[in-house]
Amino acid sequence: MIAPHLSWRPLIVVWTAPWRDARRYYIRRPRRILEGITNDMSGSHGVESARDQAGVKISVIVPVYNDEARLALCVDALRNQTLDASAFHVVVVDNGSDHPPSVDLAENMSMITEPTPGSYAARNRGIRSTRSEYIAFTDADCTPEPDWLEN
Repeated sequence: MIAPHLSWRPLIVVWTAPWRDARRYYIRRPRRILEGITNDMSGSHGVESARDQAGVKISVIVPVYNDEARLALCVDALRNQTLDASAFHVVVVDNGSDHPPSVDLAENMSMITEPTPGSYAARNRGIRSTRSEYIAFTDADCTPEPDWLEN
């Protein structure tokens, strides 16, 4: 657990989708990689889900296992991002929780399930469900800063 007086941003991994090119980035501050995409939201890559989002540039994958309370905090933080909601899509991946989470999801969010145990399996399932150009990861127990995706 991180002390409340410390400011912490989750480590994210962002890479361009394999059908675009094979560059892969590991970053602590997304500003360096994502700087140009906030001005260019004209792409037509959506997310393959019931809530298909046209023009989505970033997919945020959030694996969760038996942690509905902290997932609700994470979803609220993602809902309050300063980046326009039409520019990103959040995919919550339930990793076989005893009771499936029942959190209030915004229109740019969807929930899918992955029965194989492990956060790696949940993240891979989330990646397979997206078609956006960039992918960001956070965990259900993280609370991203409001400018996390924009900066």
